[in-house]
Amino acid sequence: MKINQRDIVNVNFQFPDGKLKNHYAIVVFNNELTENEGFVYLVLITSKDYHSQYFYELNNNMFNNFSLP
Repeated sequence: MKINQRDIVNVNFQFPDGKLKNHYAIVVFNNELTENEGFVYLVLITSKDYHSQYFYELNNNMFNNFSLP
């Protein structure tokens, strides 16, 4: 399965407490970077409101013709 930048995937994320949990994530790499480094950069998507300095809020206007798999 080929993964491209801006794809939404379901992966096991390891949280700071060491637990693994399935979560949706956005692929934020480009294909050239993946070929050079050999791994994929992902960003966790959550519906929880954490108010963290490390979070970036997404809204519906940021997506074009998008639907979850």
